[in-house]
Amino acid sequence: MSQTTALRLPDFLIVGAQKGGTWAMAENLARHPDIFVLPKEVGFFAHDQMSLEEYCSLFPATVPCVGEKTPRYMFHDHSRRKMFQVHPDAKLIITLRDPVRRFHSAYNHYVQVQAPPHWDSWQRRSPEELLQEGERSSMIARGYYVEQIRALLNVGFRRDQLHITISERVRANMRVEYNRVYEFLGVSPYQTEFNSRRHTREYVTSLSPRVREQLHEIYEPWNRRLFEFLGQTVDEWDRPARVESERPSEDQRTV
Repeated sequence: MSQTTALRLPDFLIVGAQKGGTWAMAENLARHPDIFVLPKEVGFFAHDQMSLEEYCSLFPATVPCVGEKTPRYMFHDHSRRKMFQVHPDAKLIITLRDPVRRFHSAYNHYVQVQAPPHWDSWQRRSPEELLQEGERSSMIARGYYVEQIRALLNVGFRRDQLHITISERVRANMRVEYNRVYEFLGVSPYQTEFNSRRHTREYVTSLSPRVREQLHEIYEPWNRRLFEFLGQTVDEWDRPARVESERPSEDQRTV
């Protein structure tokens, strides 16, 4: 686009998933001397409240690789389309977490935060009530990862513009996983003390075994499609979708 030629657009965007490890990804990438990440979510591609010039002015011209994190971008069609319209060459980083754990983390967050009025209905509903809403509940639908990834491709992004990480693998082997992200971004490997506990909120809620079982049933076909897209099963997630007869895990850990 001609009007953007003199402006510095970000080299990369951390686009989701919400409660999938995006804060830790942003903070740890910012420790690299050649990477700058905006310290706060600005949501430029999620709304129209900031001009392109204002947005680009947030990124320093002296750092080789700059980016930002807004996990809403992957989920909303408006954001996906705006990203490609404004910045079709952007590199997109996606962090995926076991969708049942992601749901619990998101629910736990919403019931604790001092929310604006339009969030009130979130806080008054139980997990059981959200399950009754099914796909109408965005808290559930945010775990349909493959649908969101394919939507990014459908608006025009190429597969090689997407770097998809598994949150559980990042936390288990941070040096290897971050070096893969560095390679994707085109910066040199870097050794640092990574933070794996960024924005860890105390859990004041629990999910009953019945709710967990229902969530596993909801996400099983979506996980299967995701694993087919990735070409691999994510064994770190409870009840990998490739094993249809697998029983619920006795260890219902919440990460």
